[in-house]
Amino acid sequence: MKVLRNILFLIQMFLIALVGVLQFFSKKRMGVARYLIFKNSLFENTVFKAEFIKFYLILSMFFLLLSLIVFYKLKKKAIFLIILNLALILLLLCKTFNTRYFFIIILLLDIFIEVIKLIIK
Repeated sequence: MKVLRNILFLIQMFLIALVGVLQFFSKKRMGVARYLIFKNSLFENTVFKAEFIKFYLILSMFFLLLSLIVFYKLKKKAIFLIILNLALILLLLCKTFNTRYFFIIILLLDIFIEVIKLIIK
């Protein structure tokens, strides 16, 4: 079980580093910046419409409350889950980050992986 938890942790860090690399190259390379502009406009017109953002905020607040309850019950086992939820809420409110939508998707995957790690333990 410990090996699986370590593998899941490495996957989480790889995904976050991937978004960091995209953000870094969005300032350095024009092709990456164009791709991000294209994908951001695509995301804004489909998944991240203004009507859905309010729903996502309410949903993420619910998951934050749920993770706080889990944190209280498990005594400091879900602290990373709480941090990921808070980062998700802040990213939903922020509009200046180039890789914002990619980072939101990656944070959702990381939250899912963290829940799996809590279930495994």
